[in-house]
Amino acid sequence: MMGEITQKKSLFVIKGVLRWAVAQSGKITVAQIITLLEVAQKEGQKAIYYTKKTGYPKSTVSRHMLEMGQPTRVYQGLGWIESRQHPKDSRASQYFLTPRGHQFVCHVQEQMEWRMNDG
Repeated sequence: MMGEITQKKSLFVIKGVLRWAVAQSGKITVAQIITLLEVAQKEGQKAIYYTKKTGYPKSTVSRHMLEMGQPTRVYQGLGWIESRQHPKDSRASQYFLTPRGHQFVCHVQEQMEWRMNDG
């Protein structure tokens, strides 16, 4: 019985946090949020690292990085992720959260805590 309550509560929290996060920007998807949270967990990695962690194709992760990155002529960008040239591999980029990205992830964590305690 207790396990069922915990599972229901967990599902309630996850659904609520994802709904909240998607509502913050009509431009973000759950898949992008997963990619963003992987970057938050371990910044400074190449795209291939995040590809393995998310299970998404490299082209999908690369598109997520562009869509959540700084605005360009092609992508409006959310300004949550920045890329920097890898110091040992000039062909690769490393990915980091911007201050806005850190702020969004903090809000996700706050939503999670609030829903776990009050929801």
